[in-house]
Amino acid sequence: MSTEIGVATAERTTLRVMARGSDPWLAVMAFGRMLATVAEAEALLVMDRGAEVDVWTVVNRSSPQSRRRLADQQWNLMQVFPDLDMDFHILDRRDEPLDRLVRPNEYDMFIRLRANAYS
Repeated sequence: MSTEIGVATAERTTLRVMARGSDPWLAVMAFGRMLATVAEAEALLVMDRGAEVDVWTVVNRSSPQSRRRLADQQWNLMQVFPDLDMDFHILDRRDEPLDRLVRPNEYDMFIRLRANAYS
C-alpha cells in the first residue's frame, strides 16, 4: 500500500511514504519532512520503547499557532501510520542551548531539522 503525503517546502516537494509494514523509523523520517511548515521546529529526538516510540520535537519559543501546526502534522502522521504507537512531546528550549536540556546521544535517533538551530 502506498500513501502520499504533501509537504509544503520551498521546493513544493511531495514525500512518498510506503506504509507497508508501518516502519516506525520511516514514519519518523516522514514526520521530519512534514515539519518543514513549522519554522520553530528545530530537531527530533526519538526513543524506541519497544511497543511504542517517543518522539520529542525540539522547538524554540513556540507560539500557540506553531504548537497547533505541530499537532496538525502529528495527526496527519497518525492517519498515514494508524497501527504505530507513537507518543509525541514538545520540548521548548526557550533560547537555552539544547545540550543543557538533553543529551542527543541518549536517544535512538536525532534529526536536525534546521541549520543553525539550538545553539
